[in-house]
Amino acid sequence: MGEARGRHELKHYINYADVLQLRSRLPFVACLDENTAEGNSYRVKSLYFDNNNDKAWKEKIDGVDDREKFRIRLYNNDTSFIRL
Repeated sequence: MGEARGRHELKHYINYADVLQLRSRLPFVACLDENTAEGNSYRVKSLYFDNNNDKAWKEKIDGVDDREKFRIRLYNNDTSFIRL
């Protein structure tokens, strides 16, 4: 069996006042990553793949943590570096 992964996501909406407050505080505790472009942001495009039996989708819906994912990802529309 695979090793447990350290990533867990919780997503929720925040209001604009919270956005402004986070933008002012985050530089003190986090750094921009190497993919940032002008404007301190970057665009990520991902294309996910599955098999004929929808295994990846079914495992996602069932909450399977240690599952295989196959995707092609590119940053800032730069096709010179595409990660699989």
